[in-house]
Amino acid sequence: MSNFYELENGSGFLLLEHGNGYLLLESGLLTKQQLIDAAVQIAGGVGGDVQISPLADSEMTAEDLFPLAVRFACEQMLREGSIQDVGRIYNIRLTEEADWFVGNLPAEVLNDYLDCAYLPNHIYSAKSPNFQDFQRQKFSNLVSYWVIHNGSFYTTSPSAGATNIDFFAPGIPEIPQDANTGIEMTQDLADRIIMVLAMALRGEIRLAG
Repeated sequence: MSNFYELENGSGFLLLEHGNGYLLLESGLLTKQQLIDAAVQIAGGVGGDVQISPLADSEMTAEDLFPLAVRFACEQMLREGSIQDVGRIYNIRLTEEADWFVGNLPAEVLNDYLDCAYLPNHIYSAKSPNFQDFQRQKFSNLVSYWVIHNGSFYTTSPSAGATNIDFFAPGIPEIPQDANTGIEMTQDLADRIIMVLAMALRGEIRLAG
């Protein structure tokens, strides 16, 4: 459980409740290092001395598990229907190819959860079931069809004269290489990542790559 408290100056703090203790995190964009530190603290027991915990040396393990915990948390929230915590808008650069337009699908997009994806700048858009149907589709000027094929994004009609397109889809947050750079995510997703990583460190769940 977490609670966010906003101060008069616009800043605030996130209070994570775990067992009989609390863990205080600063507001704003949490960094990878802050998320890992919080998970290690919770896994070792909030309120105890983390320095004498057998998990005190688990940071390397937490570093390895972190991207898996992020994906696990995102997919778990999607299965619970929390698209607002995992969905984001990707801007895809397009090139014209045959009778359609194609662009690279961002690696962060979760391909198994695209039923809730759509084109936010198009009043009518529809996902084709597969690439074969996309190719056979009788294109309409009123509907923008799209499909994912071999890691690429295909669409029939971007906005007139556009060379890119906005695509709303569920995806994992982009993780900066610098562990001290803030990661854009909701408070609820940050909470979930911390708890998933803590549970993995304690051996309560297994994260597969």
